[in-house]
Amino acid sequence: MARLYAAAEKVLGPLKESRPFWDVMAHELMPRDDQQLQQLMTNPRADQQVQELRWELVCYLAGDLSGGADSSAADNLLSATVTPEPGNKIFEAAQVYRRRAGVGKALSGLPDDAAVNQVLRNEALKEALRTDYNASDLGARFNRSNNWGRKVLEDVRGQLSSDLEAAVGSLRQILAGAEASTDLRNTYEAEIAKWSDLKG
Repeated sequence: MARLYAAAEKVLGPLKESRPFWDVMAHELMPRDDQQLQQLMTNPRADQQVQELRWELVCYLAGDLSGGADSSAADNLLSATVTPEPGNKIFEAAQVYRRRAGVGKALSGLPDDAAVNQVLRNEALKEALRTDYNASDLGARFNRSNNWGRKVLEDVRGQLSSDLEAAVGSLRQILAGAEASTDLRNTYEAEIAKWSDLKG
């Protein structure tokens, strides 16, 4: 059983903060043998079925059930909480969103909205590091605003800049330790200057 949960943790990434999601994913992985589980742990995105389930869990958390989650089940679960004003479509849409977000939080077992938002933010950070997004598209993917997407991308840029600075520092240490020739050092410094321009 431990091997299933280890693989589930790897596949879930930030979603592993939810114990129920962990249980669901471990159950999904149950038919797989040790070799398949090992492959999943080295390349979690290789299994389409697993990724579809994973994205369904993200959608539940985001209150967006258009991404594969069963919206009718969610609507039925909390239908008693909706008291829409006749003809007020905006109010009704807000109530539906709150209900679906409530279902996601309940299914996840996460303690509060802040925990849900942190898991979604961490997931968006990972997604933005893998794929090129603009703020609007990233926000929409997670059923959030353009401003939310912009803040996530700012964090991504900060992380990439920090990683780049660390890599440059390591490279300079290696060059100094290897007593590299002046020409070689100048070549790398020219490349570093280009990287710094990209960062800015």
